[in-house]
Amino acid sequence: MNLFVLGSCRVHRPVKLLQESGSARLHTSGVSGYIHSTREAAQRVRWLAERTGLDRQLLPFLFPAARVPIVTPALADELRTADLLVVEAAAERSVSVDGVFLQKNLVVRHLVRELGDEGMAWWRSLVRNGRVLPEAYDAVRPVFEHVIDDALKPAGERVLRGAVCAEDTEADVRADLHYLARVVDKPLLAVTHVDVARPDGRRMVSRSRHVERVKTAAEGVPGVEVMDPLEIAQGWDEAALLDKDGADVNHYSPRFEAVLAEHMLDRVRAQLRRSGPARAARHSFSLPE
Repeated sequence: MNLFVLGSCRVHRPVKLLQESGSARLHTSGVSGYIHSTREAAQRVRWLAERTGLDRQLLPFLFPAARVPIVTPALADELRTADLLVVEAAAERSVSVDGVFLQKNLVVRHLVRELGDEGMAWWRSLVRNGRVLPEAYDAVRPVFEHVIDDALKPAGERVLRGAVCAEDTEADVRADLHYLARVVDKPLLAVTHVDVARPDGRRMVSRSRHVERVKTAAEGVPGVEVMDPLEIAQGWDEAALLDKDGADVNHYSPRFEAVLAEHMLDRVRAQLRRSGPARAARHSFSLPE
């Protein structure tokens, strides 16, 4: 069983466990770099499947190696030969520049951390306001000029000045799922982020809303189902469920990953039975020009 995975460690690690047990094979077309939302997943497939060019200047914020991934014809074919797509739909918000969705972890790595307190203030302002305010840009610009490597400055300047942070709406998620299901023509399992409390007991309201948003968006989209990790997390306390004894709300513990892998396998098998034999893809997948 071939699973094409578009996600982060939250779905990669469970599928890797299935691969190690011989239950499934994990495919990514050899492209490194995690994905956290349907926005990013649709963008990645659009590049793999439709020869849509990449914004090369923004590569440092798209792929860890900051270059166009080398995808051979054999690797590109993994999308066509997949039995099912596993798509992470965890992030409630996406960060973009000129319509290009960025990997938020790369924005944090290359800009926020490097820019120190000023970078964190810029980031918080972006998340709070949804765009870069002039005063936030002016405050961080001197530090940016001083500490950021010259090679990164053209891309970094675009992000620093023009980034947009917007909520992934129900309409956004539905459009992405429709696109992925139509273009790839395979069953799709969207996996949300487990909805748990913070270490101080506060609920993560935005995450709770997004889990429900994804479930609603998937209703009526042919071939698409949603897996909520909370389905199997009932009775687990945060210390057992999350990494670092519950302190890391973004990563699962190895123990829960193993349980999640088995649950995912059951869900995938059931979905494939419902969808019937894998349909032959009606599209050709090739590298962007």
